[in-house]
Amino acid sequence: MRSFDNIIIGILLGLLLPVGFLWLYLRNYMSEIPFFEALQMLWGTAVFGRLVLLAIVPNLASFFLILKKDAFKLGTGVGISTALYFLGSLISMLIF
Repeated sequence: MRSFDNIIIGILLGLLLPVGFLWLYLRNYMSEIPFFEALQMLWGTAVFGRLVLLAIVPNLASFFLILKKDAFKLGTGVGISTALYFLGSLISMLIF
């Protein structure tokens, strides 16, 4: 685990994990609409901010699992990207 203990890898993991989770969620509940069209349809609504908050739940789980493995730099990267998603979601909900 020490070879993967890098902030850059943590940030990439933290940015890609919510996108993958959001893709799975939209694929299950809006399967007839392509992913990017569904995002465009949801953009500008309060639902989009809530979906982003739902998508960062796996980030929080991975953050605590990574910290349990003592990979603090990797956990810091995941935490930074989770905070960015959280702030973006709050801004999205306040604007729309």
